[in-house]
Amino acid sequence: MVVAAAAFVAFAMAAAFAVLMAFAMATAFPVLMALAVATAFTVFMVLLLRHEARRANEAAELAEQHAAAKTRFLAMMSHELRTPLNAVIGFAEFLAKEKHDERRRREYISGIILSANAILELI
Repeated sequence: MVVAAAAFVAFAMAAAFAVLMAFAMATAFPVLMALAVATAFTVFMVLLLRHEARRANEAAELAEQHAAAKTRFLAMMSHELRTPLNAVIGFAEFLAKEKHDERRRREYISGIILSANAILELI
């Protein structure tokens, strides 16, 4: 719709120029030439506007693809960070609340360190 309106305006402007030229030169030849130029200009404007509309659509599609990739990345990273972080929190809370023998404490502390290192590798 926008392309058609712009083409109409372009043709109307060029046709008005053709009429002015005809009056200025008092012959029909400038009118025909001006109408030919008006038609060529209109075709050029239509092609240009279609090209720009296509580029705008391509840019919108690319932006949508980037947004989807960002969403997938954030979802994956959220999962990848939460899993070891939950282990760190769980082991730390368990160590803080309960009395454990030395072997069990070392096992839990090892789990905390392993999970914390997994988080560091992700970052």
